[in-house]
Amino acid sequence: MESEKEIIKLRPHHLLCTQGYSGKGYDEKFVLNMTYMTARMKEDAGNLRML
Repeated sequence: MESEKEIIKLRPHHLLCTQGYSGKGYDEKFVLNMTYMTARMKEDAGNLRML
């Protein structure tokens, strides 16, 4: 049996932020997290839920 993936909960502005995100101009911790989250959003688009 395949395990369920965690649902990613987003506010509408998060989608806008990902459109222009390039990983520049932010601290290292933010870049690592945002890079991870944008990759997850692309990979798991079916698990996105708007708040």
